[in-house]
Amino acid sequence: MRITGVCELAPEQIAGCEEPLEAAALALVGAARDAGLSGPAAIDGLLVYDSITLPHLMAASKLAEYLGLRPAYASTVGAGGASPVFAVILAAGLVSLGAAQRVAVVHADLRGGAGQRQSVISRMASIVGHPQFEDPLGPTVASLYGLLADWLIREGGAGPKEFAEIAVSARMWAAHNQFAHRRDPLTERDVLDAPRIAGPLGRHDCCLITDMAAAVIVSGEPAGGGVRLLGTGGAVTHEEISQIDAADPLAGARAAAKGVYASTGLTAGDVDVAYLYDSFTVTVAMQLLAYGLDRGAGLAELLHVRGTRPGGGLPVNTHGGLLSAVTGGLSHLIEAVRQLRGQAEGRQLEGLECALVTGVGGVFSHHAAVILGA
Repeated sequence: MRITGVCELAPEQIAGCEEPLEAAALALVGAARDAGLSGPAAIDGLLVYDSITLPHLMAASKLAEYLGLRPAYASTVGAGGASPVFAVILAAGLVSLGAAQRVAVVHADLRGGAGQRQSVISRMASIVGHPQFEDPLGPTVASLYGLLADWLIREGGAGPKEFAEIAVSARMWAAHNQFAHRRDPLTERDVLDAPRIAGPLGRHDCCLITDMAAAVIVSGEPAGGGVRLLGTGGAVTHEEISQIDAADPLAGARAAAKGVYASTGLTAGDVDVAYLYDSFTVTVAMQLLAYGLDRGAGLAELLHVRGTRPGGGLPVNTHGGLLSAVTGGLSHLIEAVRQLRGQAEGRQLEGLECALVTGVGGVFSHHAAVILGA
């Protein structure tokens, strides 16, 4: 099983789009071209991660209609930030079953324009929390992740300097990505002194809100340039944060890690580069621990000694991630494919054999992981 085509629209390309549907169509056409296909009509499966700003009940069918496609299967995937990776796992399942030959995973949204950012923040605040027991208290996604940050600090797993290092590392990688939305220098002091958003989390601990449009194509064909899907893992542990495992909030991510390592026969020590969903710096910190990427030495050792920055021992989110590059989990998959192909211009790593890519939905609720091989 392989990812044979990828496409991520540049900011100037998205700027010319009037609605998310148009941007999604352009991304799918680009991914088909990258896969060496005659066009999107060669796609017989379509999975779409829906727009927040202009949602549609049957978004995949809508995109198929827009492009004049007649896929055998089309569906909207709803797993929050886990959707991109989860959709790739579903796509691989369709291909393995012989239900489809080539399945496209597509996501586009126009969130960064005037008047859209506040609407997106309000919309996301309205779709988290139990309507009776949590929503009346006015939580936001950031405030709920702030509770997780408090827990991690209390347990001694991380502190403000570790969160700051994650943000600084992302920005340093973004400086080498011409499509990243934030490439300006960022220091630890900048992160620590920034206005607080929720508890220990400040402005630079939170992901960007930007436009995005991307697509990947999963196929069973041994196409040239394709990156192999070596294995998968996943777990769903709760919806509302009140139902999280209070004794071990990392349990879901640990279960996904166990699954993805078992399915590949690899261990955390085999991971050459990691693409960890980074809605917040604490999201990355918790996954570094849950996936064993600290090798038992703790976050301080990994981040400040071994390093995740350019030149460090464990590169993480080499495009800048959601914290500095673009809002959209498909960008993690696309960057992993580019690195494994040797096509990450300006930031290419050498000697890569495999990459871990994760997605996290809800409040550390839904976990999906894949390991890709060169």
